[in-house]
Amino acid sequence: MNYQYDVTVILCTYNREQWIGDAIQSLLDLRTEGGFDYEIVVVDNASTDNTPAVIAEIASSADRPVRYV
Repeated sequence: MNYQYDVTVILCTYNREQWIGDAIQSLLDLRTEGGFDYEIVVVDNASTDNTPAVIAEIASSADRPVRYV
């Protein structure tokens, strides 16, 4: 199924494993009261730390799409 979202929030990151989880969680906590639907796309500039694993863990239990690029 190809779903179109009203808003795509893009986070760019590099070696931010300590902060990226909180940033994504803050976005997931947003409530739009049905006003619009959104997805989160995290663009990683080849992190060498644990950033990809942090993002994958959050994405696996998120109530909306969290995509990793």
